Amino acid sequence: MSTFAEQNPVEQEHAGEDLARGRVLAVHDSICSLQPTGTDYRIDLVIKEQSSAPMPEVGKRAKGRITAQALRLHPATAGGCFIEPLDGPPRIVAGRIRRVDRQSRRLLVEAVLPFWIQLHSSDDPGQWEAGQMINCYVESGTSFAIDTSK
Repeated sequence: MSTFAEQNPVEQEHAGEDLARGRVLAVHDSICSLQPTGTDYRIDLVIKEQSSAPMPEVGKRAKGRITAQALRLHPATAGGCFIEPLDGPPRIVAGRIRRVDRQSRRLLVEAVLPFWIQLHSSDDPGQWEAGQMINCYVESGTSFAIDTSK
């Protein structure tokens, strides 16, 4: 049985670059509070249901893929890479595009952590390129899919 990355050479080429890493500060119901490595952020993320992934343990390190639904994307010329607020669920994400997945209508954005930003229906994936700076408001419920690979 082949893995997803083996079946998808583009994904294999970029394997792991989209993994967010941090320390688990709290887990309550399906919400994980994650402190990204080397920061004072405390980001609340909805743990995506996965049958093979154990619930992260408080105080331990965790890695996974973060996905947010953009309300509307804007090109940015200043402002840097950040997530607002510093404590709680993400509302604003700003950063540099690392990869454009036109087929899935999403962008991999480096904004303190790597985020997959699902484009709003009004956004054209063809207008975005790797290296561009963007910012956007995101819908509630930014998800965290725990990575189970070693």
